Amino acid sequence: MSKNLTKVKIVGAIVCFLVLFFAINFWSDISQKILNRQKSSLTQELAIANAVQVENLLNGAINSAKIIEAELKNNPDDPLAISSLANAIVNNYPAVDQVRLSPDNVTSLVFPERYQHQYLGKVIVAPINQQPNTDSFIDFFSPPQIINGDYIVKSHVPVSLEQAHWGYITFHINLSTLFKDIQLNQLDATQYSYQVIHQGTYNKSTVLAESDTPLHQEYYSAAIRVPNNAWYLKLSANSSTDNPLFIINLIFSFMLASVFTLIGFLGISEPSRLRNSMKRLLERFEYQQLILNQVLDSVSDEVYISDRNGKVYLNSSNASENYHIPSNIILENSQQRPTENYLFETDNKTPIAPTDHPINRALFNNETVIKQVMITPPEQPAYQLELRSQPIFDALYNKVGALCIGQRRNVVHDSPAPNTSRNVILDMLAHDKPLKSVFEHIINEIQSSLDDVQAAITLINPKTQQISDVISKDLPTFYIDSLIGLKVEDRVMSNCSAIYHDKLTIAEDIEVHPFWVDYKALARQAKFRSCWSQPIHDTSNNVLGTLDIYSANVNQTAPADIMVLKEAAILCSLTLERHRDSHRLQKMSLAVQHSSNAVIITDDAGIIEYINPYYTKVSGYAPVEKLGTLIPIFDHNVTPSHVINDINQHLSVNKKWQGELKGQTKKRGDYWAMVSVTPILSEDLKINHLVFVLEDITQINQSLNRIDYHNSHDPLTNLYNRQAFEHRLQFLFTRAQEDIRTHSLCAINIDQYNYLDQQYGYQASDELLRQVSQILSQQLRRRDTLARLGSDQFVVLMEDCDSASAMGTAKELTARMDGFKFDWANQSFDISLSVGISEVTSHSESTVQVCRQADMACNKVKTLPQQMVLIFQDSGEKMPLSGDMFWADQIKIALDEQQFLLYVQPIVAINQTVSQRFEVLLRLRDSKGNLVNPDIFLPAAARYNLSLSIDKWVIEHTLVWCQNNREMMDNIEKISINLSADALTDESFTYYLIELSALHPDFFKQLMFEFSEYHLLSNLAPSKRFIEALSHTGCEFSIDNFGRGLSSFNHLRELAISNIKIDGHLIKSLINDPIAGATLQSILHLSEALAIDIVATNVENDDIANKLRDFNINYAQGYLLGEPFLLTTMRKL
Repeated sequence: MSKNLTKVKIVGAIVCFLVLFFAINFWSDISQKILNRQKSSLTQELAIANAVQVENLLNGAINSAKIIEAELKNNPDDPLAISSLANAIVNNYPAVDQVRLSPDNVTSLVFPERYQHQYLGKVIVAPINQQPNTDSFIDFFSPPQIINGDYIVKSHVPVSLEQAHWGYITFHINLSTLFKDIQLNQLDATQYSYQVIHQGTYNKSTVLAESDTPLHQEYYSAAIRVPNNAWYLKLSANSSTDNPLFIINLIFSFMLASVFTLIGFLGISEPSRLRNSMKRLLERFEYQQLILNQVLDSVSDEVYISDRNGKVYLNSSNASENYHIPSNIILENSQQRPTENYLFETDNKTPIAPTDHPINRALFNNETVIKQVMITPPEQPAYQLELRSQPIFDALYNKVGALCIGQRRNVVHDSPAPNTSRNVILDMLAHDKPLKSVFEHIINEIQSSLDDVQAAITLINPKTQQISDVISKDLPTFYIDSLIGLKVEDRVMSNCSAIYHDKLTIAEDIEVHPFWVDYKALARQAKFRSCWSQPIHDTSNNVLGTLDIYSANVNQTAPADIMVLKEAAILCSLTLERHRDSHRLQKMSLAVQHSSNAVIITDDAGIIEYINPYYTKVSGYAPVEKLGTLIPIFDHNVTPSHVINDINQHLSVNKKWQGELKGQTKKRGDYWAMVSVTPILSEDLKINHLVFVLEDITQINQSLNRIDYHNSHDPLTNLYNRQAFEHRLQFLFTRAQEDIRTHSLCAINIDQYNYLDQQYGYQASDELLRQVSQILSQQLRRRDTLARLGSDQFVVLMEDCDSASAMGTAKELTARMDGFKFDWANQSFDISLSVGISEVTSHSESTVQVCRQADMACNKVKTLPQQMVLIFQDSGEKMPLSGDMFWADQIKIALDEQQFLLYVQPIVAINQTVSQRFEVLLRLRDSKGNLVNPDIFLPAAARYNLSLSIDKWVIEHTLVWCQNNREMMDNIEKISINLSADALTDESFTYYLIELSALHPDFFKQLMFEFSEYHLLSNLAPSKRFIEALSHTGCEFSIDNFGRGLSSFNHLRELAISNIKIDGHLIKSLINDPIAGATLQSILHLSEALAIDIVATNVENDDIANKLRDFNINYAQGYLLGEPFLLTTMRKL
């Protein structure tokens, strides 16, 4: 009847709890939904209101267009009035950076005027969805772009005069300035977050403005109406202001339902249950009190334990004199304390106030105090006492009292005998004795300390939770065998139960203990009547096994026996941890010993204590030669001081340092290593050792150096090429601007070069260049930079050298050439030089100006008799142009007067008869009507920073042709356009292409941009960024002249390209060179694996075409398949 009643109570309590839980949770959910609905409504209203505010700010910024339109209608021929009005608008509207007037859609006026050189002559191109032949013109915005660190949007407003389209007024609106005025910036950043987003082509999002705090996952979006653009305002309420979340509701419901259920259950439960529980608790407390009193009586120190009111309720037997206890502490015994103060500082002169007593500081200030004091009792010698006190907290961290321990320092006590067992075991572990030997010693110590017992150590497999080993001297073999493999479960003998519950398990009588119910027969056979098991833990408190004590008699619990058992279990834990650490250390030692990297361990000062074999292999030094010496990385004669300072700075804050350093082998050779320096910290967080790991990268560096040399040197003369020279010139130009230094640039031409080239061919002129370059190199200083820019154009960049000193050096060069004879075709030729000099100073405007001045001086000196060297002087006189200067001027004229022509050459698919790909080729028509190939004028464009202007002209005119020939574009697969190296490194050009792609999205998918292999690999990182930035536009990328470089195969997979054009020289070599065929075949295998199309160039005869049939090539290009023709003459395919 009692059991049934208990079941009814339990079921009733569960039902009551569930009903209360769901009711409270339902009420909380309803409240949460109401609050969320109100908050969502408020956030949505704020998003719409602020989106409207952004629209109003944009409209306010461009409303001045109506004022300008009115002024145009009243005074169309008065530019001064319009200029004053536009400048006033720019000055009065902070968000308006520029105003442009574009009659007939061509920019003619720019305000402020400092931007005229950027935009004069620019054509306003309407969006692709606006028909150019219609009479209606609408406002439109260009996609935002970054200019000088700010987002800029261009608003194009059409203007009509006399019912006819006049043109556009363009406003450059600075969004960073505009968004400072929106209301969102005044909102509390801890409550709301926002973003203003521009949705571009292919759903690419650009963040135009945002709050300091990130946007929440749940936000509301409001559209901002901007002509021809998709802008959105996203607003979210931060999670910090959210109402209680779902999990909090569950916890709250669970706790409240539990409280009500508990109250009800306790109200109807039998009072006897509570009384019995209290009785057991009191008995347990009295038992613990008894043990604690026994422990306190056995210690030699003074121990006081008080409650939170300062009343001592427990003290040791030695705490009887009480000379130092303050008067506010209430003692339990009746002994009175002296009223005098006998407590002093260690100088025995300064008294200690009661409030500074450690027990009061622990009781009232929650301090943990260790203090040395002097006690001067009356008629007794003074003695020193160490007082240690600390507050006592319960499980809820409520202070319940204080503990104070006093230990005499100058009294000689009879010290207990040292724990010889622990010392012996520690000594055995230090000498790496076998694990079983240590365990057997522990078992012997236990059996010698306790009477009539058998000790054993049971170990388990942590993964399977099964007994794996039992170590014992006297246990029966059959008993040990029955334990092996036993599963750790509850109520499975003492050892498994102790492991399962992770606590001491005592079976005083196995016959009546519940844990031995199923194993009594086994115990009787082994003649066991009692068993105690203490868990063995590791440092992470994981149970490793048990220490077991078996006895043939019924053994009752004795505190001393428990202490022996726990002490032995601690020794077992120490033994297992030391054994595990030893194995782990041995594995680590083997790993370091056989590492493929050099490993060096030093003390905190860098003195070497360990070297692994690989360091010996790299450096050639044996360990005995380096141990005890300073590591070379810390040697200022080997490592630069700034590197050592950087390493020390990292180590001072306990951080790892990593970098690339050069070392020296024993045979005085150099090696390169990627070095990491890691500090090893002691317990007090101070460095006690340093670990150096050196990865040998010598071969990698040598390969990179060869590639760098190839990319920066002229292959004919081994001098620096144009790119390396321009980098060095830019560096010295920047230094001249910063520290007011003067450098000189010499432009050198060989006077007889053109004659020899025309009369004897390139073999003679090339040999002349090689010999002259050697003579020039021998006459210059080590820090001077000698480079060949092209044909016979040499330059010398003289660092820290004014024009007068450069004049002296140049005259020595020309004098050296006076005695030089160039022999060719059984003839000797006198060779002379013409040298022009310009200075690089803080007054120089640009590197282009410096080069131009040197070229002008070089050209002029050729016209002067008996003079070979001339310093540039700005006299205002026009000098005749030649070389790169001439072609730079021709390029500018061609850009202004539309003298460039676009040709195309078909790229024929091998398996098709109709070409669907074309490459755009550029030609220049000179003043005489002759066509000039790009090989002639493009070097000048690169030298005088005109390459990007040419690239933009080609792209824009190609897109215009595409727009005007839509039907033909439907049948064209790809149009290839060659771009310069500057296109890869100029970020503004990338934004220019992105803006064009937004205006012509369909045509951009049919474009393929080509770069030479040399330019791509010389600018690998910018190339990756350029390709990634344009990947969403749909255009593709191709490598031209593939097969010339040294590292194409290594980096090909790093670039997202879809097309490779094989170098024409390699294609021509297929006829007679089997190595060329093998090279082409390897390229084809790689391209097939990467799904890249291959184009064979320079297919000029049937022999090459027939040879290509042996290879699986997708496309071919050359005069045999189709000659270049004007783009405008292309017929419908």
